[in-house]
Amino acid sequence: MTPHAGKFVGYLETLYENDRGAIARLRHSLAQPIGEDPKAVAIVERFAGMERDVGDPYRLALYLIAALYAHHPEQSGTTLAQAFGTLWRTRQNPSIEQRFVTLLQADEQQIAVRLRQAITLLAADGYGFDYVQLIADVALWFDPLKREDRWQAMRQRWGREFYGAAFAGQAIQSEPEGVKQHLLALAKDESPVLARLRRSLTLPPGEDPAVFPSVEPFIDPAWKSGDPRRRARYLVAGLFATHSAYEPGCTLASALNRLAAQNKDDGQSVERRFIAVLGASADTIADHLRQAVALLRDTQIGYDPALLIKDMEVWLARTPNVACLDGRRQRWARDFYWIPRSDEHDNQSETTQEQGA
Repeated sequence: MTPHAGKFVGYLETLYENDRGAIARLRHSLAQPIGEDPKAVAIVERFAGMERDVGDPYRLALYLIAALYAHHPEQSGTTLAQAFGTLWRTRQNPSIEQRFVTLLQADEQQIAVRLRQAITLLAADGYGFDYVQLIADVALWFDPLKREDRWQAMRQRWGREFYGAAFAGQAIQSEPEGVKQHLLALAKDESPVLARLRRSLTLPPGEDPAVFPSVEPFIDPAWKSGDPRRRARYLVAGLFATHSAYEPGCTLASALNRLAAQNKDDGQSVERRFIAVLGASADTIADHLRQAVALLRDTQIGYDPALLIKDMEVWLARTPNVACLDGRRQRWARDFYWIPRSDEHDNQSETTQEQGA
């Protein structure tokens, strides 16, 4: 948010109080390409500034926000995402949540229409929101050269704000066990949500708005976009959707151990995949885990997703606790190498019988 954006919204509020004709012209400008309605230019351009190009993202944001404000002149300290979350909580209408997800998936060509649709819903129930913050967010939306990290952080902030408002006053089951029970319920019902969770693995954990409805309710609102606890839940949700066999108390390393024992001819390839997982960094662990879990897909070998979440909370940290991460890796190595495999049990039994004879 900038002082300039605050002054601009203050200017719009003054227009609403003193010049309803100008507000009507701004409202009608929604029917034109952004920034091209001559009647709106006369009102907004003084704030855009001569130094800004016609396609400047901030200039386009000012024009769009002016038109949207004229459509629903209700400024408040609540963000649009929070207002939308409150609307969903009040109406209990699933289509509102889907409308929000669709909004987050909009590109710069779609955002104007989808924002107008969202604001129409808010206006119907009298919910205002912070137009000053929306200017900054829309300017980023329009920027063709936007930094990916800022773009993703903004969308994830919207997700946190929406679900934080939607579940206000309710206890958030953010513990790994709560997430596990949710995933088990999805798997039991063969929910179509599983397909979306699987597809989310093509993006970094927590960056696919399509799966926000499935995971964000289990995220503590205090966790920021890069928080490893948040990313761990998104990653494991996608992995478990890929292979939903569940084994209580069994680590993924132990599951891979069993796979190697069952596939003796291919055991070395399983081991190579496991070693790649052990050596993975926070930036590469998601891809290596996806490949490792894919090996289990055609088997009934399961693992406990809650345990994997706890490990990923450490592994996915941008600046991990080295001692803690080393401890996790050593435990994974023990689970994979030191647990006796079924063939070892058989060999031990045969040896015992021979000695008895």
